[in-house]
Amino acid sequence: MRLRTTILLAVLFVLILIYGGLFFATVKIKIQISSLDAEIEALKTRNQLLTYEYLKLQDPTYVETIAKEKLHMIEVKNFYVVEINPK
Repeated sequence: MRLRTTILLAVLFVLILIYGGLFFATVKIKIQISSLDAEIEALKTRNQLLTYEYLKLQDPTYVETIAKEKLHMIEVKNFYVVEINPK
């Protein structure tokens, strides 16, 4: 009878260890899932901002405004091309 009790306690102990290991692994995975969900949301927001910026850059008026204001470019109305033919 004593041997049977010892075996049952050993089996119970092993089962508790297995359950504990699985429990902590599950908690770790849930934390990783939460972290990845937050990262996904941040990337979705970043994607929306980049899409908006891309669409703005398709507008020639916007590009011209940026060129003039930020890059201090000027529009040249008249220019001359001088061709030199070396002989």
